[in-house]
Amino acid sequence: MTAFDSDPPARILHVTDDASATQILTHELEAQGLGLIVTQASDHASLESALRAAPPRATVLDLPSGLGPAAPLLELLRTRAPETPVIFRWGWAGNWSVEDPTAQLGRAVRRAIDAPEQALEPLPVRAALLERLAVFQEAQLRLQGREYWDWDETLRETTEMAARTLAVERASIWDVDLERQTLTCLDLFAAEAGTHERGESMPLPLPYRDALQRSLSIDVSDSETDPRTAGFLGQYLRPKGIAALLDAPIRRDGRVVGVFCLEHTGRARPWSVLERCAAASLATHVSRAMEVRDRRALEHRLHEADRIALVGRVATLLSHDLNNALTVVLGHSELLQARASRYPELAADLASLQLGVQQMSGILRGLMSHARRDQFERRRL
Repeated sequence: MTAFDSDPPARILHVTDDASATQILTHELEAQGLGLIVTQASDHASLESALRAAPPRATVLDLPSGLGPAAPLLELLRTRAPETPVIFRWGWAGNWSVEDPTAQLGRAVRRAIDAPEQALEPLPVRAALLERLAVFQEAQLRLQGREYWDWDETLRETTEMAARTLAVERASIWDVDLERQTLTCLDLFAAEAGTHERGESMPLPLPYRDALQRSLSIDVSDSETDPRTAGFLGQYLRPKGIAALLDAPIRRDGRVVGVFCLEHTGRARPWSVLERCAAASLATHVSRAMEVRDRRALEHRLHEADRIALVGRVATLLSHDLNNALTVVLGHSELLQARASRYPELAADLASLQLGVQQMSGILRGLMSHARRDQFERRRL
């Protein structure tokens, strides 16, 4: 009898500081046909306690670990349970360049507890996967061959291509504001209706935010059970009938600034390694488009600053020359005013002339001050 056939089921230990990660690990193993008891060790004390109770059949250690350096953990495992196999899992993403990380984990656990191996996927299934890969690669090449100058058109074209080539009902791109803890929709394409939407905003749940920051993608096969997206159930997922979703964070300068989202309606859906890679690739594509958008905005601001500076210099020179001419007119009008007693009929006209010149001089001084505002710093003396 193998450990997999034992009653009660074999127990494995999951060393992680994230309870939701243990829940997800349990679902991943169940998807691989492994009905095991998964126990979390969230710190050194709980790890020692679990090892004293009964050595597990295998230990899964997430790296990097929130429990601190891996060396002390390995030393504790070696001392307390020297015969227990240790399976290293590098973060949430796994190694997507080879195969589905869930399949890799399942194979490692099966070997550790002497469980029978699962059969490989049938040849027609693998052939269909390769065909989809070719279709996606062709569509992505067309997408990357276009220019990014029209930001809104880039968003629309990207979401449409993703929905149609990856066979999902909804594909969307969201802005992530980590300071305000909000998500704002930049573009959402609904394949059945063929329409685009934008502008919807919602709070950013903490488990989902943490998953974005530590993952290359968030693959949720069943939205009703995954703890990472539980915060969206009542306000977004259930009302829209979204049963599964695949989200890839969009990063700029090491920070998460957005998320590319594939949403499947109807029934739960497992996401293949191709789809995970596709989502991450499209998120990188959107990140490059953001760089072009921001560079264009900066170039526009610099152009406007140069134009305003040029106008300011012209206004300064023109105002200075006009003010000199008005000073001459004002001086002569004052001389005429002094002699107006001989010509009473000219007094009112001279007063109006002086008032107009003074008003124009004030306007020119204000224009000169505004045009040269960057050369002075006002402060109270």
